Amino acid sequence: MRKLLSILLVCVWTVPVVAQDADDLRERGILQSFIEDNLSAAGREVRISGFEGALSSQATLDEMTIADAEGIWLTLRGVTLDWTRSALLRGRLEVNQLSADQIILPRLPVSKDGLDTKDAAAAPFALPDLPVSVRIDQLQAGSFSLGAPILGEALELSVLGSLSLADGDGQADLDIDRLDGEGTFALAAGYSNTTKELSLDLEVNEGQGGILSGMMNLPERPALGLTVKGAGPLDAFEARLALTRNGVRHLEGTLRTEPATDTEEDPGNDRIAQRFSAQLNGDIQPFFTPELQAFFDGRSTLKLNGWRTTEGATVLDDFSLRTAQMALSGQLALDSRNWPRRFAVSGRIGSPSGLVRLPVPGAAVRIAGANIQADYDAAQGDRWTANLRLRDLRHDGVRVGQANLEARGRISPQVPRDVSADISFSTKAVSHDNADLAQAIGPTPHGALGLTWQDDAPLRISGLTVSSGDAELRADARLDALREGVPITGTADLSLGNLARFAPLAGRDLQGAAQATVSGNATLLSGAFDADISAQTTGLAVGEPRLDGLLKPQTDLIIAARRDETGTTLDRLSLSSSAIKAQINGTITPAAADLKISAELPDISLAEPRLNGPLTVQGGLGWRDGGVIRLDDVQAALAQTQLNLSGTLDPTDPSLPVSGALSLKADDLSRFSRLAQRSLGGQLGLEAQGDGAIKGDSATLSADLTGQNLRTGIATLDDMLTGAISASLDASRAPEGISLRTLRLDGPRVSVTADGSTPGAPIDVNARLSDLALLTPGFDGPAQATGSFVLRDDMGRDIGVDLHASGPAGTTATVSGDIRDLGQSLELALTGAAPLELANRFIAPRSVEGRSEFDLRVSGAPALGSVSGRVTLADGRVALPTLSAAFANLQGGIDLRNGSAEISITADGRESGSLAVNGPIDLQPPYSANLTVLLNALGHSDPDLYKTKVSGVVSMTGPLAGGAQIGGQLQLGDTEIRVPSSNLANVGLLPQIRHVDEPPAVTETRRRAGRIQQAEPDAAGPAYGLDLTILAPNRIFVRGRGLDAELGGRLRVTGTTNDVVPSGMFELIRGRLDILGKRLTLTEGRVDLRGAFDPYLRFVAESDADDVTLRVVVEGLASEPDIRFTSSPDLPQEEVVARLIFGRGLDSISPFQAAQLAAAVATLAGRLDDGLLGGLRESVGLSNLDVTTSDTGATQLSAGAYISENIYSEISADSSGEQQIDLNIDLSRNVTVKGRLNSEGNTGIGIYFEKDY
Repeated sequence: MRKLLSILLVCVWTVPVVAQDADDLRERGILQSFIEDNLSAAGREVRISGFEGALSSQATLDEMTIADAEGIWLTLRGVTLDWTRSALLRGRLEVNQLSADQIILPRLPVSKDGLDTKDAAAAPFALPDLPVSVRIDQLQAGSFSLGAPILGEALELSVLGSLSLADGDGQADLDIDRLDGEGTFALAAGYSNTTKELSLDLEVNEGQGGILSGMMNLPERPALGLTVKGAGPLDAFEARLALTRNGVRHLEGTLRTEPATDTEEDPGNDRIAQRFSAQLNGDIQPFFTPELQAFFDGRSTLKLNGWRTTEGATVLDDFSLRTAQMALSGQLALDSRNWPRRFAVSGRIGSPSGLVRLPVPGAAVRIAGANIQADYDAAQGDRWTANLRLRDLRHDGVRVGQANLEARGRISPQVPRDVSADISFSTKAVSHDNADLAQAIGPTPHGALGLTWQDDAPLRISGLTVSSGDAELRADARLDALREGVPITGTADLSLGNLARFAPLAGRDLQGAAQATVSGNATLLSGAFDADISAQTTGLAVGEPRLDGLLKPQTDLIIAARRDETGTTLDRLSLSSSAIKAQINGTITPAAADLKISAELPDISLAEPRLNGPLTVQGGLGWRDGGVIRLDDVQAALAQTQLNLSGTLDPTDPSLPVSGALSLKADDLSRFSRLAQRSLGGQLGLEAQGDGAIKGDSATLSADLTGQNLRTGIATLDDMLTGAISASLDASRAPEGISLRTLRLDGPRVSVTADGSTPGAPIDVNARLSDLALLTPGFDGPAQATGSFVLRDDMGRDIGVDLHASGPAGTTATVSGDIRDLGQSLELALTGAAPLELANRFIAPRSVEGRSEFDLRVSGAPALGSVSGRVTLADGRVALPTLSAAFANLQGGIDLRNGSAEISITADGRESGSLAVNGPIDLQPPYSANLTVLLNALGHSDPDLYKTKVSGVVSMTGPLAGGAQIGGQLQLGDTEIRVPSSNLANVGLLPQIRHVDEPPAVTETRRRAGRIQQAEPDAAGPAYGLDLTILAPNRIFVRGRGLDAELGGRLRVTGTTNDVVPSGMFELIRGRLDILGKRLTLTEGRVDLRGAFDPYLRFVAESDADDVTLRVVVEGLASEPDIRFTSSPDLPQEEVVARLIFGRGLDSISPFQAAQLAAAVATLAGRLDDGLLGGLRESVGLSNLDVTTSDTGATQLSAGAYISENIYSEISADSSGEQQIDLNIDLSRNVTVKGRLNSEGNTGIGIYFEKDY
């Protein structure tokens, strides 16, 4: 108001002075400029428009604005000044009316006044001394707008009043009404500098939700009323105050001053000039939120009594503040310079009912109790003390059982004045609701600091320490709060002995210890600083294996940085240890930035175990204000690989344009095999450049790639990339679409070219593979594909395709149509022919031969259900080695439509008969099928066990993914079950052999033969239910070991394919047993499948010799039957065999017949015993003596011996009278000549070359 009044005085005072010598045409411009120039000053600019009536008794102006550095802060519109011009000649300003249609005050002006030591002194109250007396009979503002920054919310007011100021006497009457709400402000006040008389009558009323309740943040924002009334001289003045809430008085009080007697003195022997007192009391509880009302329950009181001395000292002799839960009292004495002479303060907070909620803003603070005490008396010395004790403090999850604050120091009134303080605090039983935070804080934090202040000197902070366990902070600082910018200088040290205590809070497995030191200076208000930071860690781990290896050694961090009005200079930011060295330096200003970055890892395996060797990185980063961000020549080297990268990004463009170049040279890709988790290899070079916009639709890319003997770990791809490979790409993208100008891939075994021109034009493609066997072994010859692609939209989401491919063995394919939505939808036609052998790679160890022709359509999503058309098969062969089965003359086809495949295939069996498969298969999971398999005398055999022919019909219905049912009835034709001539279980395989430098072809042969162990699958395949009936009423022949029998019967196969359960049997129809020329008739026989495919056999043959019935029993599994000899009456087996063969007992046979008997037993049992024959061989000096059975069932005796070291001769004779002599001559270790002569006159000779593997 004082500034506004001064401006108005200047306006009216200068009008006649300037106007005296100006003519009417020029006076308005001259006067207006003069007023603006004289009213404006540093930080204040005044502008006036529409100034009229300068020489009349009524002057007007359309608008006046006052601005500071941040803009206009006051606007007056429609201003009228009705005044008496002649009164200025008498030194008086008499205004009948000063009004404004509108006053706009959006904010208060920016103050440039800073703190000054002169502000420490108070000045006595007095009205301003103006050069003229002022009387304004009517002061009016139709609309006075206050901005929200002034009182917290915007206000619209009207103002009406009067003002007078003359000869040191002033009177003001003012009525302010709120236009945008309920509220009034009425003030009637007067004061005389001469008599010191003051009169005051203030009344403020506002409705609910008013500005005062909002500023005070009162709950429910009630209606408020405030009255202050008083009159009298300043040294004997009394004013009464009352505050109401919603019409109810809650607070009242008085303020009094009274003169002292001439003889009154204070304890400091100063004469008392004036006494004063104040008292407020009332129930202020409703002014607070419910949770704070207990603190102010009942009546609260504020009392104070004091005086001022003639020397200007102020004494607060008695002060007390009391509420329901707080009592505070004390004394204070200040000298004329407002320097303390003494103080004594004591207080307590507590409640017998429990914790006290303190009336402080923010999260709730509760305590069980508090005591405060402070004392100082200059008359007793310069020492002062203070202490604060808190019990059971709780705030925002923190709980402190006990906290103590102790302070002591000196106060010196001597010039230069100074104050010192030594402060310490301690705590006990500190905890937190968050256990992780509680562990980090510790149970007993404590600390201390020292403060020193002196006139015209900075505030010094020394010995600042805060400790908790093995964590400690130490600091010293100097702070000058009176100088511009509040400069601070200091040092700080932080020590963390065990970072593990912070691990739960950080959510990481922290380990190790850390120390840090900060030194430097800063200006708090401007943000300028010059600082050095050094930190050191030992055994640091952050729970990230890639970083822990680098940080575990002793690590040093150094930062040296400066900031001033020109910007920030990073002199050094370095991180160094035995595992890593990294550094950044440069400058950052509002206009530009230039940073240099370098890093070195001596062993990258500490960060990435799948790599090894050193890593180095260096480069630059920079930008310009309003320009691009640059990545300058970033170079990285690792594992014989060099990478260079540079680029730009323009953040000022909404489309974020980018450009860049990349160069890569890798001499040995195998160094990255463990990282890629595949076997890489070879050399690679790459040069690429490009530009575009991250949020735009244009880009260009060009790249050149070279490679030598590249390996990707994908065998098929590696075969194609053998040798020198080169590739190039030149492409771009524009709003019109993608343009692929050039794509090249050249190598010894594969080549690809693609050429385009403009967006939307066809892209011609030509690809060639030197040998299709690279993809499908066994198909030698080149393959090639030609055609074109068309990008049908600017994003390349839809592609038109027209390709033609050809390869060896008559392989052809044509593909045409559209690939839409990045392959999510297809509309393609596929025709051609291909050999079935192409599938062998995927169905091994099974294999197929023949030809196929296809004519297909794909319409929809890329799934089997979208395929329709026909695949025709011809001249096919299928081999199923694991089933010992094969089929030839594979014919038929597969019709695809409506998501299903209709199969119609026939084939001939390898041995005899034929097979036909018909029916549909659903191409969507679970692949339901309804197949019929017709078998027509289909031959099947196991050379060691059986041979048969099968006819019948088998059906397979249900989901092929699991749960389908296989059922039907099969008829067996002529079937022969062979009883092995020896125990198959005793025929051993080669011992385990370790193969050294095994050629790939040998490995493949052993794999196909099943001699290489394969990992067992984790689980069985899909299970299909079984219900098959196998009929064989006769012609089931069991032969071997002299047995020849015919059986018949019926079998049933149930269970599942993962757990087959066969049942049923074949029983004897007729049969015999031949041994040593003797033929025995079978009286009993059966083949029983007892839940397994190795049938159980039982055959009994009988013969009568004299008065004894002799029996031969063959019983057991077909793979390992057991033979017994029994008789009636019971005789030993040897006796039974002797009677069976020779018709007489053991005591009646010759030695040669005994040998025959042993041979017969061996024939039936399938083995020979070395005991009897071995002893005979040794007694006659033979190298070999053996009794066997010939193919015709005759008993055969062989005897052989070495005639010399390299000549062996052997003679054989059997029971039918045939003899044979063999002669072997070993010419060398590997070459043998063999000759043969038999009783029929046949001869033979041969030369054999033998070599052990």
